[in-house]
Amino acid sequence: MPDTSENRKNHLELLSRVDVRAAGEYPLGLPLCAVVIDQLAEWGEVRAIPELERIRGLPWPRHDDFVDGVSSKVVEAAAAACYGLCSQRENSTSQKRLF
Repeated sequence: MPDTSENRKNHLELLSRVDVRAAGEYPLGLPLCAVVIDQLAEWGEVRAIPELERIRGLPWPRHDDFVDGVSSKVVEAAAAACYGLCSQRENSTSQKRLF
């Protein structure tokens, strides 16, 4: 998918709608929300960080009631993306301080 401001806006909107129920609604092997998370991370979209942190903190089922471990896939995708984006933001801030 092309990296455009409209695509980023749409993906951020989709991310804001993620909840425990929605995570399992579109089974394609990988939950749709995990695909959205991965795409935002690939684009380096640091505005996604607050939503990623919110998603990580949702009350996901301890015993995954979803098919193929959906909740763990979403939480893992959110955690990895949040870590990568936070690191990217930190590096960007550190480089700005040097100049």
